[in-house]
Amino acid sequence: MSKGDNLFRYYSNNETSLKEKIEKLDKDIQEALEGQTDVYSADIQVLDKQIEGYLDKILSTNNIEEISGYKEAISELLIKKAKIAGELSPSGSHISSLIEKRRKLEEELNNGQEYIKAERSGVASYRIDGLEEVLSPNNFENINKKLLEGYNLKTGQMIPTSKEARKNHKQL
Repeated sequence: MSKGDNLFRYYSNNETSLKEKIEKLDKDIQEALEGQTDVYSADIQVLDKQIEGYLDKILSTNNIEEISGYKEAISELLIKKAKIAGELSPSGSHISSLIEKRRKLEEELNNGQEYIKAERSGVASYRIDGLEEVLSPNNFENINKKLLEGYNLKTGQMIPTSKEARKNHKQL
């Protein structure tokens, strides 16, 4: 990463609470949409098929980055679906109200983010695996293909959950 790039992001205020409220609103929006029987827009049917496609993809992968991307895409499709349904139905004002609440919570969540920026260019690893000192720029002369193959590291590999908020790092 380059000097000045965002290295680490954290939420300073109520992240868990806000995410739970957003998830609940997503469910409420979905329930409101499912309760509508008089809306059969072709656009909604297309969105439903796209959502089903992403759900199938989620079930067929264990890559956390892909799952996160699919979840975000589903959220965007649900909002599009809600807007269309809101425009076409008598209960549209209720759905519009739910969407507006969700937008405000998302804005509050985004406003509570803080970033740590890279003080210099280099390589960032977010894996807490005990190799922080071994695989460091200070040790470049000892790092070779055989050493790396011995660690059996894989791109996109699932990493066990850690209680640590971030890695401790030393200035080089």
